Amino acid sequence: MPKRQGLCLLFLLCLTLTPLFANDLVDDFIVKQIATEKKFLDQNLSNDVIEKLIDNQHHAYKNFFLALISNKEAAGGYTDTYADKIAVLQRRMLINQQRNNTRAYQRDAIKVATYRLLSNIRKTIYEVVKATQYEDEKTFYDAIDTIIARRHHNENLLDMQAYKKLQQNASSSEIIKKIRDNLVEYEAVLNVNNTLSSELVRYKKTMYDALRLSSFGLISLGYQINSSAFAELVNDYIAWSGLNSAKLVFIVVILLTAYLLRKIIVILSRAVLKRFFYRSTDIAYIVQRLSGVLSLLMLVITLDIIVEIYAGFSEVLWLQRAFSVLYTVLITYLVYRLLNAVASVKMEHFRRSQYLRHEVINLALRVTNVIIYFIGFIVILKLFDVDLSAILSGLGIGGFAVAFAAKDTIANFFGSVSILMGDLFEQGDWIEVDGYEGTVVEIGLRATTIRTFDNAMIAIPNFKLADNGLKNWSKRQLGRRIKMHIGVTYESDFEDIKKAVHDIRQMLIDHEGISNTNEEISHAERYAKLVSKEDYKGIKRNILVYMDRFSDSSIDILVYCFSKSVVWNEWLAVKEDVMYKIATILQQHHLSFAYPAMAIHYIKNEDEK
Repeated sequence: MPKRQGLCLLFLLCLTLTPLFANDLVDDFIVKQIATEKKFLDQNLSNDVIEKLIDNQHHAYKNFFLALISNKEAAGGYTDTYADKIAVLQRRMLINQQRNNTRAYQRDAIKVATYRLLSNIRKTIYEVVKATQYEDEKTFYDAIDTIIARRHHNENLLDMQAYKKLQQNASSSEIIKKIRDNLVEYEAVLNVNNTLSSELVRYKKTMYDALRLSSFGLISLGYQINSSAFAELVNDYIAWSGLNSAKLVFIVVILLTAYLLRKIIVILSRAVLKRFFYRSTDIAYIVQRLSGVLSLLMLVITLDIIVEIYAGFSEVLWLQRAFSVLYTVLITYLVYRLLNAVASVKMEHFRRSQYLRHEVINLALRVTNVIIYFIGFIVILKLFDVDLSAILSGLGIGGFAVAFAAKDTIANFFGSVSILMGDLFEQGDWIEVDGYEGTVVEIGLRATTIRTFDNAMIAIPNFKLADNGLKNWSKRQLGRRIKMHIGVTYESDFEDIKKAVHDIRQMLIDHEGISNTNEEISHAERYAKLVSKEDYKGIKRNILVYMDRFSDSSIDILVYCFSKSVVWNEWLAVKEDVMYKIATILQQHHLSFAYPAMAIHYIKNEDEK
């Protein structure tokens, strides 16, 4: 996994795990690497030991490269320090060749090849230091690649097959033992020569990042801190923890920087939000919703940098993946909180809009939230190198089975779309469906929740609401029905009933709470629909007052009208006032309310008469 550029570029400060700058940095490093390669030649090493040696070797090469970047003078100018030794050995080889001393010749030939490899290693290191003059990233990478290609092009290596018998020779003669020792040393140096190329490829980006930092003096600052007398004293006490003075200083600086950055981000966020929101309460609400996630994100970034510094920017795959997953989760959650906070603030504007229903916004917001989480999930899968094409093809093959298994979920989703597009009801409406009656709380992706009048919460699947007939008592702009039968006694005078009916009708026409046909209703918008505007908007203004029927115990007067208000408590108040006035009118016309009664008539016979 590639290194996070921001972290490497900003805090490549952990370059002082050990006193890297010896009198001769290059020679000291080469000697240590030769010793390491000789350990690899041991056939009795376990796999765990080999893996540990490889990790330590990677770490050593990275620290060496970074040390070169921070202290280029340590490499010095290139001089072939092995030229004199090679010249002496070649002179001796010529003499031995003339005297047919084959074993002595082979001994020196192996040593000459070893010196040439060492000279090539030193020359390569010098060329790498020289390449640091390039400030452009691509130019630096090309220079490193050219150095690697050139150093292997003209290599004149020994034919190890020719010396295979000598390696297996069990002779105890001094010259044979010397040849075997020289072969072991040559093979170790050859491995150092090859490993150097592979490690240059591995760490060329790290070197470039360090090169950029060194221009600011940060790496040299870390070295100076760690080289001070006080630091040397402190380092003796904290070395057991893997820390040193430079690390501690940098960690403290990082913590303070993270704290200040969080404050700055909050201030900048408020400044940006002021360009889009005018009310301070809205800005405070959004900042409050985001501050917790931002703080957690800053904490993870700070912890990541501190761990990187402590570990010396080692290539720990599981650690990188863990932090990458944390970043993905937190950024996804941050986007989710931001989107929902802005939507909550803007919802008041949506409620006042004549053209945009907030239920549609709510549904769109839910779909967007699902998409956000899905994208975050895909990114996490990508971090674990999951083959997304195989997953997508698998989804295509199993799509039918998934669709069949989730048919109810799909039906509910399209049911919610049908409800919103058909404008059947909205939040706050009083509806009645399938034996349930109450106020709509929310239209969700799967179900619509209703608060019944006895204060229970009911969730009804959306496809049932879309398929079944429902009553929406809130889809009326003017007129809530008042219907009653007024029963008067059969002893009433029909002229009095006729006058009472007329007075009740006139009372309703004149009543300020009753809707009547004399009122003008204006529509702010036009509807290109082949329906009555009043039926579409829910406007009722009928007033019907008639003697309706002769019941068993009463003569019934039908009273049928509509209140102007559709609100329940206002409707009850109007209805109550109408009933009081009807009672007064009946009293004025000497009419009495009838009630169920039975009259028994006795018929006398002729004898009794």
